[in-house]
Amino acid sequence: MYKVNGNFYCYKNKLTSLEGAPKEVGGDFYCLTNLLTSLEGAPKEVSFSFDCSYNQLTSLEGSPKEVGGDFYCYDNPGPSGNGFTEDDVRSVCNVKGDIYV
Repeated sequence: MYKVNGNFYCYKNKLTSLEGAPKEVGGDFYCLTNLLTSLEGAPKEVSFSFDCSYNQLTSLEGSPKEVGGDFYCYDNPGPSGNGFTEDDVRSVCNVKGDIYV
């Protein structure tokens, strides 16, 4: 398990997995615009914002347990093909900021 004190960027890399990502991020975590179908391997704690938009997510399993800023999750299919709701996000993560779905 390792921690990144600042921001962690892994967007636009055609990632299919977050395996190997830091478990704690002291800044923002950006994994948007990849090919992710799951958030397994995502950090457990993000001090600022978490952005997993523009992926192929059908579940939020593996999502951080705590996000100190905003949570961005738009343009994902979600469980029914219609994206996620704020309730979907709040059921898996304690978000202290705003939620964008």
